[in-house]
Amino acid sequence: MLERVIDTAAALNPAQIIAVIGHGKEQVLDTIKRDIAWVEQTEQLGTGTPSKPPLPHLPDNGLTLMLYGDVPLTDTATLQTLLDAAGKELPSDRPARRPRRLRPRRARRSEAK
Repeated sequence: MLERVIDTAAALNPAQIIAVIGHGKEQVLDTIKRDIAWVEQTEQLGTGTPSKPPLPHLPDNGLTLMLYGDVPLTDTATLQTLLDAAGKELPSDRPARRPRRLRPRRARRSEAK
């Protein structure tokens, strides 16, 4: 599964690919022989912690795309569309929109009964 994600990322011709590994890293390194950077996630505290180990290895400018190793069906075209959209700036004559404040939905009368 991870190898498919790496193949998809490689098709975008990135400057570098960094894979975060943790539990079971020996098996991953024995199985996947690729010319990419590997960084170790020493603490597995939640879904956000894998984003921390590669930070020192990322450039100060440019786009960074983080992919999950267990989501192999995202294709290169979808990722390229995402990168293209992320690279565009808002027009200078249009201010950025403030996020809408979400309010809890009130139950309808028919739902309240």
